[in-house]
Amino acid sequence: MRGWIFVAIAATSTVACGTSERAEPAPTYRDEIGPLLADKCASCHQGATPAGGWRATSYVDVIGCLPDGSSAIGGDNPPILRALSTPTHAAVAGVHDRLQQWLRDGAKASSGNVHPAEFFDPRSDNSHAKVLRSKRYAPMLDANDVEACGKCHEGAPNHEAGKLPAARATACTSCHSEEKGPQACSTCHGDKGRAYPPRGTCFHPEAKPDTTHPAHLNKGTVHTSTFDCKTCHPTPDEGKPTTTHADGHVEVWGVGYDPASKSCSNNCHTQKDGAIPKPVWNESKIACNSCHGAPPKDHYKGTCTFCHREVNADGTALLALNLHFNGKVDLGDGSGKCGACHGVGDDPWPTTGAHQKHKAPVGAPPIACTTCHDPPLPTDKHPLGTGVVPVRIVGVATTGARTPMFDPATKTCSAVYCHAGAAGGKFPAPKWTQGKEGGECGACHSTPPPAPHTTDTGCGGGSFCHVGSVSGGVITPLGITKHINGKIDL
Repeated sequence: MRGWIFVAIAATSTVACGTSERAEPAPTYRDEIGPLLADKCASCHQGATPAGGWRATSYVDVIGCLPDGSSAIGGDNPPILRALSTPTHAAVAGVHDRLQQWLRDGAKASSGNVHPAEFFDPRSDNSHAKVLRSKRYAPMLDANDVEACGKCHEGAPNHEAGKLPAARATACTSCHSEEKGPQACSTCHGDKGRAYPPRGTCFHPEAKPDTTHPAHLNKGTVHTSTFDCKTCHPTPDEGKPTTTHADGHVEVWGVGYDPASKSCSNNCHTQKDGAIPKPVWNESKIACNSCHGAPPKDHYKGTCTFCHREVNADGTALLALNLHFNGKVDLGDGSGKCGACHGVGDDPWPTTGAHQKHKAPVGAPPIACTTCHDPPLPTDKHPLGTGVVPVRIVGVATTGARTPMFDPATKTCSAVYCHAGAAGGKFPAPKWTQGKEGGECGACHSTPPPAPHTTDTGCGGGSFCHVGSVSGGVITPLGITKHINGKIDL
């Protein structure tokens, strides 16, 4: 009896001693590290542009990566501890040691015994993402599953609406904050804010490089985002999951994909004279001549942008990207009107050179396009030539048996009645691209012209010649209708 009592006393003493010498519990993010960082660090490390590119506002942010891609908590001397050792962080003394202890103990999210410590660490083989994937996501989707996430966690797809979560159970949306929460496309493939591969290498260092998905889905590459996932893959409709989604296999349909060669053969890549009609996934670098010749054989040989405009006439919209890969060949802005290729909308007048001066002259009626250009006939291939717009000047410009000419090298007009109808003009051979040449008074003839013209400068005063056409040295609306019309109106 005494022996049993002695042993019991000894055991009790041992337990008591052990209890008094036990180290304090290992810190966890939820119970200590999170509140500590929120108090000491979050004032600078939060928001869209946090200091150093690192946020202290959630567990995933804290264990995440820096702008250079390195893990904030990785290595023997992790960046998060190195930063706390610098003079700039002297004001947060006391954080370093607890943070170091937390990292040594595995950077646990919580001390709960329902899930393993690594359950919330995306890099771990025991992470909830990998566990759920191995179970075909049944615990997340099926409310009757024995391990249904929704029994405890708000934000889980199978959580019963209105049901209170379990005590201290983290809401799924505290980390999965994007629309649709944990069912957002970027949760399983892609990265935060991007719903397509490759995975973000911060939490998925095993992710393979992927250049082809971005090429199909990134805006501003070779097209707008006209392709979506269902172009190539069976995807679940809203509220209607498919049997093939998340089944561990990548199904590709409708695009002529050969899994053996990993190549595609479809209408997007097999246009006329394309250099890469069957691109290999993640290996082919697509250029303008990959899908069709640039230009194709027997095609107009001018520059592509001569017909397939890159921007609106006012320079505001990238039309080529909007019209590319839309199933038809669009010229200009795709409207089918003259303004589609030159001008704006219904207005066929270009904004280049002196076009606008001829469209609405200061002192004459508008000049018809056909004065300088052959109009396209329905049977013509328009535009004609090799990228240079042909100019031939006819009509009123030939008045007086003149032979007007345009010199494309100097971009000047000569022997044109409109600009040299009478002697003394400042600019009888105006340059197409410069200043007011040909548009100001005195440009085409002196005022008044030299003899045998009268020297009287009151062109329209009293009973003299151009009555009603000129007033006070300024051409009148009536005079504009008669000016540069091929004859002298008195």
